[in-house]
Amino acid sequence: MSLTKCPECGNEVSDKAVACPKCGCPLHSAFDATTTQNVNNVKQTECQNASGNAPSNSYRAVQPQPNSTQNNKSSQKPPLSERTWFLVVMCLCFPPIGVALLWIKKRPKNMVLRVIITVYLGIVTIYTFININDESSDSQKSEQASYIEEAANISTIEAESKAKIDDVNSIEDASDSGSTQKTDKAYEIIEKPSEDVILTLSRRALHNEMNDLEDKWVRTAGEITAINTNEDNNTFINMKGKSDLKMIHFYLMYDQDTSNLEEGSYITIVGRVAGKIIGQAIVENCYIESIGDVAKELDESLIANDGISGGDSFFGTSEINKDEAILVTATEVYKELSDNQVACKNKYDGKVVALTGKIDDIGTNIYGQEYVSFDTGDKYSLTGVQCFFKDDQMDYVASLKKGDTITIYGIASIGSMTFKVSDCRP
Repeated sequence: MSLTKCPECGNEVSDKAVACPKCGCPLHSAFDATTTQNVNNVKQTECQNASGNAPSNSYRAVQPQPNSTQNNKSSQKPPLSERTWFLVVMCLCFPPIGVALLWIKKRPKNMVLRVIITVYLGIVTIYTFININDESSDSQKSEQASYIEEAANISTIEAESKAKIDDVNSIEDASDSGSTQKTDKAYEIIEKPSEDVILTLSRRALHNEMNDLEDKWVRTAGEITAINTNEDNNTFINMKGKSDLKMIHFYLMYDQDTSNLEEGSYITIVGRVAGKIIGQAIVENCYIESIGDVAKELDESLIANDGISGGDSFFGTSEINKDEAILVTATEVYKELSDNQVACKNKYDGKVVALTGKIDDIGTNIYGQEYVSFDTGDKYSLTGVQCFFKDDQMDYVASLKKGDTITIYGIASIGSMTFKVSDCRP
């Protein structure tokens, strides 16, 4: 390598340099020399190839290098918004956005096809929106109807509860003030029943079994704890029921003479069972049979036996025809009750059933009634299947345990929440 002077600034540079490193002046002589040398090498190589004698130390022609910027541009991927799969996904999942991207990116390039896709997606979007609105409207109407029905049920329950509370309050107020708001129907004079339909039972038994005794005539005896008279001179008498807090209220007929009655007196009284109001037993249309020692002796006898005499057998299990029983499982009647309460009531209410099931619970309810409930397969349901037993079946109930599979015979009674079987026996 030799040195030469730059024609512009006189600086010594290599004869192979393309430009002066000091002033930047191009050195054409070096470029021309290099180019000439390359051309000569190419020609020499072509001649030797033509003659078949390739030199052992041949030179390759200098090929122009590709532009790196152009390579980068050609290899660069299109943005996400221009990729076909992305546009398809947007059109399927978010049609409005997908259509906008189609027109912004001009995809597909065929205008007619783009218009067809736009119209189709527009129709699909409008149809979907209308269906969603219809479903939402139907759902809102259904919810509103459910709320209205629930509100009506709550109002009914509140009204019934208020009436019961008011009735009890009137009884309590009467105990303090000597007056009562009980309707005149409770004091109405009606025909006295025949002896064969009157159930004679203790006050405890009367209070415990009040629900099953409704509209039946009963006789009991006990000590008067309070005598109350209202503004119309109608009288009702209080006696202890199953406890000091659980009272029995006897509403006397108009024609009953109460002049000889006082708190602490023992009486024998007959009346028609009306039911319970928040634990307080109500007996209407009552008349007094005896006062004094006779009544006291009857009371002591009934307490000692804690049972019943006269009339139909209440504490003893009545006879039923097992051959007429409808064979059914607890799971089946639970499903029928859940599906259609009215149809279930028409099918079973008042009829003898043979109920088979797995015992889920054994106990005594708030009214003192022993029961067995069956597993229905639904742990979170408010409804259930329960069997109630009378006193002569207590030994059998005591022998049972949870998990036992048993068959019970009894009389079906369909309530709003429970499939009840009363007067049960194995």
